Amino acid sequence: MAAEVVVPLGDAGFGAAFDDLERRLETVLATGPRKLVLDLAAVDRVSSTTVALLLWARRRCASQGVDMVLRDPSPRCRDTLRRTGLLRVMKVEPAGGSGGVRGINPNARHW
Repeated sequence: MAAEVVVPLGDAGFGAAFDDLERRLETVLATGPRKLVLDLAAVDRVSSTTVALLLWARRRCASQGVDMVLRDPSPRCRDTLRRTGLLRVMKVEPAGGSGGVRGINPNARHW
């Protein structure tokens, strides 16, 4: 059981990304993590599809008792998250995790 699992997201094709994330999320949640980190470093803009994807993932994680965090959104992405109200309901952390040190958590499992 990993304490933290990191799943990177990108900008390309969020229709396909939803299907991909759905499959990955089932696999990830089966390992019993305490925390799922969606790494948004490669996401430049947040579309309505992205918002739906993030809300779906949050609900799915909550139903399994897994804490979900958004990591390293760009300023543009963060602004859209703020305007849509997602910053009020989702946790956001800087690059490198909650420890504040830039880099990869060596204890985290990456997908």
